[in-house]
Amino acid sequence: MEIFRELHRVIDNTFLRQDGSMDEIESFISRSIEARFRTVVVPPWAVSRAVAMTEGTDTGVSAVIGFPLGYHPLSVKLYEIEHYLNMGPGVTDFDVVVNVSAIKSGMWDYLKEEISALASQIGTRIFKLIIETPLLTEEEIRRMADICSKVRYLDYVKTGSGFAGSPTTEEQVRILAESLKGRKRIKVSGGVRTMADLERFLIVGGDVFGTSSGIAIMDEAMQLL
Repeated sequence: MEIFRELHRVIDNTFLRQDGSMDEIESFISRSIEARFRTVVVPPWAVSRAVAMTEGTDTGVSAVIGFPLGYHPLSVKLYEIEHYLNMGPGVTDFDVVVNVSAIKSGMWDYLKEEISALASQIGTRIFKLIIETPLLTEEEIRRMADICSKVRYLDYVKTGSGFAGSPTTEEQVRILAESLKGRKRIKVSGGVRTMADLERFLIVGGDVFGTSSGIAIMDEAMQLL
């Protein structure tokens, strides 16, 4: 029952619809603050508004970097990070899409260098690396887990952006958790739509959950208390 009482603290409530208006985004942020979600994840152009609205609340702001495809040059990702760092401590988290094309190319040294550079730029704020498990083989998931586990200042390995075309599966999370061996935490995103989804992913190793259905999930949880 404890998970239901603290559920809001493991949800990054997400609004990344391309056609969402600023009025919709602001309404979403307000409802997320009321629910005391861990963070809100909003379109890049709305991050400064989210920072202003969440100031003094229990809710932080996650900025997305290299979103949604991940194959931005490293210099561009670093510039994006610097842009949000300059907004002050209200940007608490950075959700960065890895260069999946580099994974598919087997460019492991490049990936180590990119991830280390990203971690150094983000520093002590929360760094979540999105590896897009729906696009990877089991071997690639394990290889990325091994690389990520050795990077200082990398806090979470995140399963997906939600834009990969396929949802995250329990098996992908299980493989990731098995490979990380507790050395990094796991954020599950892409396919977390109900309380049942969240529970399934929690069982196989998820720690934090990204979802656009945070309010609905909380309503479900309240009925179980």
